[in-house]
Amino acid sequence: MGKIRIRFLLLKENNFIMTNSQKETLSKWQRDTKSQIKLNR
Repeated sequence: MGKIRIRFLLLKENNFIMTNSQKETLSKWQRDTKSQIKLNR
């Protein structure tokens, strides 16, 4: 029982880390896009 719980917690943590890096990538991409739009004007 304990092992399964630890594994579940590790999975949750990994998912959180993944979504965090994805958010960072998304915001970086949005900033790049905004600067591109400014350059195009």
